[in-house]
Amino acid sequence: MAVTQQLARVTGEHLATCSRSVDVLDRLCSFDGPDEDYLDLDWAPRYITRALILSGAPAAEVALLDLAWAGAYEVNPSYREPFLRVMEAPRAIGPDDVPVVARQLLSIDIDHSVRAISADPAQAERDLGFEAPSDPRGYIADHVHALRDFYVEAARRRLAVVVWSD
Repeated sequence: MAVTQQLARVTGEHLATCSRSVDVLDRLCSFDGPDEDYLDLDWAPRYITRALILSGAPAAEVALLDLAWAGAYEVNPSYREPFLRVMEAPRAIGPDDVPVVARQLLSIDIDHSVRAISADPAQAERDLGFEAPSDPRGYIADHVHALRDFYVEAARRRLAVVVWSD
């Protein structure tokens, strides 16, 4: 089974309900919501992190992206084995913190970072240390832009973001 990074935008009220109800959180993690409020980052986090490191990006940028796709706190500690149907317990960034993350994501120069990765997939594999997508630069940039846009929209709508590996 492939493990990919998933994100969902939810209201603060829905997040609070998820923190109290395993069933509600399970439905959220089962994509029981509007498609436009979910983002599948695929395997992009490991590629993005490696690109940032290779480009010499500040550690704060690496940490910010890690926060954006790993969340700040566990949503519901009761959503663990035997209930856990996803790879890791869902975590969240609350609606008050999402605008801060969104603003900081806007400041990342991913175009600079992707230039540290070869456009040639074979060389990109050596750069990254693992199998590269067919267009490694485009893959990385597209996923960072999607993540940034997802957070900007969440901030605009005053929503929280829930993240998990599935």
